Amino acid sequence: MNIYIVIAVIVAVGILIGLYIAFFGTKSNQTEKALALAAMGNFLDAKGIVRDLFELNPDDPNILFTFAKIYGMENDFASEVNYLEKIKANGRYGKNFSALTVNNRIGNIYYQLDMSDQAFFAYIDALNIDPTNMEALMRLSFMAVGQKDFEIASKFMMQIPDEEVRLSSYFVAKGVVSAMLNRDNDFEFFEKAYNLDSKSLVNIFLYALSLGRNRKYNEAINLIKPCLDQVSEDLIRFTILQFLMVMSSSISDYENAQQYTKKSIEICKRNEWELELSECNSFYGMFCLMQNQIEESAEYLIEAEAARVDDSEIMNLAQYKADLEDGSTQAGKTSARGYNLKHAIKELPDRIFSKERYFEISGLKSSEVINIRGMINGEGKKIISKFSQLTADKISKFNQLKGNQFKNVCTKIITEIGYKVKRELPALETEGANYIGMKKGEDNSLAVIRIRKWKNITLSDVFLSELISAITDVSAEKGYIIGDAELTPGAKKVMKTNQGIITLINGKELEALLNKILK
Repeated sequence: MNIYIVIAVIVAVGILIGLYIAFFGTKSNQTEKALALAAMGNFLDAKGIVRDLFELNPDDPNILFTFAKIYGMENDFASEVNYLEKIKANGRYGKNFSALTVNNRIGNIYYQLDMSDQAFFAYIDALNIDPTNMEALMRLSFMAVGQKDFEIASKFMMQIPDEEVRLSSYFVAKGVVSAMLNRDNDFEFFEKAYNLDSKSLVNIFLYALSLGRNRKYNEAINLIKPCLDQVSEDLIRFTILQFLMVMSSSISDYENAQQYTKKSIEICKRNEWELELSECNSFYGMFCLMQNQIEESAEYLIEAEAARVDDSEIMNLAQYKADLEDGSTQAGKTSARGYNLKHAIKELPDRIFSKERYFEISGLKSSEVINIRGMINGEGKKIISKFSQLTADKISKFNQLKGNQFKNVCTKIITEIGYKVKRELPALETEGANYIGMKKGEDNSLAVIRIRKWKNITLSDVFLSELISAITDVSAEKGYIIGDAELTPGAKKVMKTNQGIITLINGKELEALLNKILK
């Protein structure tokens, strides 16, 4: 071979190697310089340096990651996640930013930006890369609990080793899941939460509740009683007093139960809580009658009756008092009408502090709505490959309907629950629609049906009381509320008092109904 050709080839190769080293060495130095400038707060010049590199190689993952880091240092998280999404879309990662790291960071940013659907999807992707990743498992668990999707939350929690967790709120969440799925081991999780943080009022209260449900009444009282001196907010004090009331009555300490009830009554009067006031008056009457204080009970029971003539529990108690007065029944015995005071008092803990109160007190409910079942199945496995494939859940689709399309779906809903439209009543379309329905085959059986475009709202006792009035006005037998709503404690009491009269179709039941109708 000609010596000159060999020399030329060697020189050319040398030049190419030199250029390669020069370019990539310079690129590395430039990105480091950009990050140093960003660390000093000079974000404009830092981004200018990286932008020059980006124009030469827009798909280079190292350049994209440098951009993301600079925006993160600038607290521009929307721009940071934009560049991280580009890395994820290209599927090319680096030594310092693995696919798992990128997905977890994307999930964390979206979570902080209240973009819950996107956050959930990113964490599911992280879990697909590493099924044992604690950050993804923990965040997915909390998001599922916040949506009351306890079955899905349990799927994620089962993969988390409890011994590796030192976060009390995790065990609060796990206790709530256990209670709501009727697993009867919620006590151990609330105890762990309390042991990790014994100063948290939430932890104290939930642990005390679980002690009470395990019949450890004195322990529950001793644990929660000091909290009365630590809180000033009336609603919290009222809840604690109610708990102390039912715990005291559970150990037949009716004198202390009376004192806690009296303090509850004072709070109700101060805040004009009429429903709670009538209930507390009836409770005080109960404890008076258990101590044969018939005269003292009279004032409280009269007030309770006057306020709640529709409450069968209050009316039954008042009739029982009358039976004691006229001698037709004896104290401690079941009356001729079938009322047993001891049994009624025994039911108070479950009546006032049902399992649902665990979730309410935990503070875990999310105000954001996440379309979890649009992304994963019941086993927690992905059912869509890209976030862009996520479609609106059925409730969101229903809420977006307008005009005749909305009215047609309302008619189908009414048909599905066993009625036909007799007439439509006035309503703002932005809120929903009101109907009088006639039961199929029963011309005289009417129902007031209120269909609402709600998304994760809280329904008060005022709305239910107004519905009961409307039912009476049109001589209907039932009332239906159809919409995505939760009930306040007061509304739950109204529902219980009017059991069989008012039906609420919400949550999964509403989704199932809409799945039949919306194609």
